[in-house]
Amino acid sequence: MEIEYIGELLPDGHLSIEPEVVDRLEKGVKVKIIIEIPVIDEKREMLSPAAKRLVASMENAKAIGLPSDPQEISHSKLAEEQMEEKFPWLG
Repeated sequence: MEIEYIGELLPDGHLSIEPEVVDRLEKGVKVKIIIEIPVIDEKREMLSPAAKRLVASMENAKAIGLPSDPQEISHSKLAEEQMEEKFPWLG
């Protein structure tokens, strides 16, 4: 299982963990933590909350076009998607 969240180093030296994340873990289980200090974009901080959500969703959006993983490429799947694009009323 992989969970990603953004926390902060508290004044007492502990890391903050959101309650939703804590609830998904069993007590006493060992976890691997990778610490990355995010670069804070000052221009982004001036955006409204709705604009921040829009930018975040665009950054997390799936890439358009062929997948980079060859296992995801299937001729029948690609043909099916192309047919849906060309003839949307048939799908």
